[in-house]
Amino acid sequence: MKTGKIVLALLAFTLLASCSKGEQGQKGSSEIMKDYTKTLSTAPEKAEKAADAAEQRDSKMIDAIKELDK
Repeated sequence: MKTGKIVLALLAFTLLASCSKGEQGQKGSSEIMKDYTKTLSTAPEKAEKAADAAEQRDSKMIDAIKELDK
């Protein structure tokens, strides 16, 4: 009988804990998967933009160094 009460109490605690997660602003598993797939699908574009920006910074730095050498 004691074991049944303990199991019931643990089950109730687990249920309450799982219900309260949504109120605290935590994302559900479907939202996490949507964010993950969006991140994976947009990663190549972001990488290309970052590479272009790095190339532009490098060329500006080279131009600045050439101006300093004059």
